Amino acid sequence: MRFAEVIGQELVKQRLVTGVKSGRIPHAQFFLGKDGSGALALALAYIQYLHCTNIENDDSCGTCINCKQISNGVYPDLRFTYPYHGSKSLATEFWQHWVDQIKQTAYFDLNDWSGRIGEGKMLNIPTIELGQISHHMNLQPYTDGYKVQLIWLPEFLGKEANSLLKILEEPPEKSLFIIVGSDAKKVLNTIVSRTQLVNIPPVDKAAMQKFITSNYEVDAATAARIANMSGGDVLVAKELLQNADNEYLDLLTDWLRTIFKADRMELINFIYTQMDKKSREYKKGFLIYLLEIFRASILSKQSQLDLGYSANETAFIGKIAPLINTEIVEETYKIVNEHYFNITRNVNDKLVFTDLGFKMMLIVKNKKTQIQAT
Repeated sequence: MRFAEVIGQELVKQRLVTGVKSGRIPHAQFFLGKDGSGALALALAYIQYLHCTNIENDDSCGTCINCKQISNGVYPDLRFTYPYHGSKSLATEFWQHWVDQIKQTAYFDLNDWSGRIGEGKMLNIPTIELGQISHHMNLQPYTDGYKVQLIWLPEFLGKEANSLLKILEEPPEKSLFIIVGSDAKKVLNTIVSRTQLVNIPPVDKAAMQKFITSNYEVDAATAARIANMSGGDVLVAKELLQNADNEYLDLLTDWLRTIFKADRMELINFIYTQMDKKSREYKKGFLIYLLEIFRASILSKQSQLDLGYSANETAFIGKIAPLINTEIVEETYKIVNEHYFNITRNVNDKLVFTDLGFKMMLIVKNKKTQIQAT
């Protein structure tokens, strides 16, 4: 994969290129960002750039032997580790699935991966795989490049990951660990502390809009609206594009009605009759949409700027704006981000949305109490 194929992230690309040019290539790096931010895509492009024999314009050529082997997942000194099922299996047994996935797109999440290798099965990175990682990195390289180990979703490593500490502390010459994850807090600190963090921010709105208009048949206004609502997440943008007519608004209206009424039974009925039928990506999109509408409600009080929403959305934002303040938005962002992560990690959707609804009711109730007290 070339840097040119990564959506946005120009500053990160430039930092990576500058590091290579100056010879600053840490032996262990943690690419940290949401699934839809392009963290994996950047990691793959970085590895290819490092090994390209015909670099041009700060990017790999994509045509030399090394580039072709890396893009096809067959470079002899590159090994991939990712969550899979089977405690006695190795990641290499799922290698063809992995190659098929990254050749199709490097923008995917655990749900996509699970569906490809066996939906519904428990995924893990077992102890036997960690031993194979150490074995691979201690082998003499086949080529003149780096011995590379890429680990996708280190959140699945578990406490057994401590077995990698020795090789991280005393890495073989010309070895490179690339770790790609979305939540460093769920990775052992002993592992994180031995890597250099490469923070991957959300995709900027201009790059997201360009990606949408280049790949989907939508008008400029729709592209701008979806880029604005996606939160810089390519996966969410793709889901929003599947609902370009915006059925989220009606669903959000019904959901918020139960929240402000504090009707728990109605909330549970809503979850089981309306939300449960939706796909996981749809639910992720719904949570992002909720945050964007809340954010817009605050902005609408501060300015008369056109935020790019439809007439119905603008009317709805105006209606809820008096009920939403900065404190509610801040608390909502905190709990929604927590539940968003749970959705991406295959936690039971009904439990996630039930817990989220109850916590939202508590936030609204507490705010009403504060208002009455003053």
